[in-house]
Amino acid sequence: MASLTVETWQCDACGKESVTKLQCCGGCKSVYYCDAKCQQRHWNAGHKNECKVMKVQKSQKKFETRTIKGQLQLEEYNLKDARKNHKRALKAAEEMKDELGIASSYHCIGRTYYRQGKLNEALKYYNKSLDIQLKKSGKDHPDVATSYNNVGSVYDDQGKKDKALKYLNKALDIEFDKLGKDHPDIAISYNNIAAIYAEQGKYDKAFEYYNKAFKIFKKRLGTSHSYTTNTLQSMISIKKYLARTKSL
Repeated sequence: MASLTVETWQCDACGKESVTKLQCCGGCKSVYYCDAKCQQRHWNAGHKNECKVMKVQKSQKKFETRTIKGQLQLEEYNLKDARKNHKRALKAAEEMKDELGIASSYHCIGRTYYRQGKLNEALKYYNKSLDIQLKKSGKDHPDVATSYNNVGSVYDDQGKKDKALKYLNKALDIEFDKLGKDHPDIAISYNNIAAIYAEQGKYDKAFEYYNKAFKIFKKRLGTSHSYTTNTLQSMISIKKYLARTKSL
């Protein structure tokens, strides 16, 4: 016959066990007591010095766990649950007063809205993240470049092409400084800018930026890489279009 396992709770002050859940410390929520007397005795015995540390440790673990879980769910396109976990991570970061953690959670929440096509909500959270990153990391930090790219992508999808170009070029300036002029990420930024120029009908500018991207991809990734071949195809398409329009 199978035996039943009964969960017990132990008082951190007196050590007594109970089959009913004990009250926890209202600060760290990590230790438990029989009653207020035990709690006061434990506080006076030293918990008052460790409570804040334990609270931060618990919040840090919660932040890391919820962030990882949210990222996995985002990759699986489980956007609703991903956002729930990133909002819980945000709450943990706020408990720790970790501003960069808060910025990271804002960024992740923004991504869930962006994937859903909720562009106004995505922009709101991307801008919240950007504001903190500018304040804490400085205007030339790579994470700031990422935020500029995110904001630019939203404006692009909203049809606000000039605003999109403004933010993508801000990102590009940082990437130049941090990555060097022939890094593949620079080429990706060139491609994104070229695509917007093409959508605006500015085909000469689009070709210029596609060509810049192509040269980097060819040098760094080789002629057979998909980035290289796709960029070359974009250039060929523009050339063909321009040739047709000039012949009319």
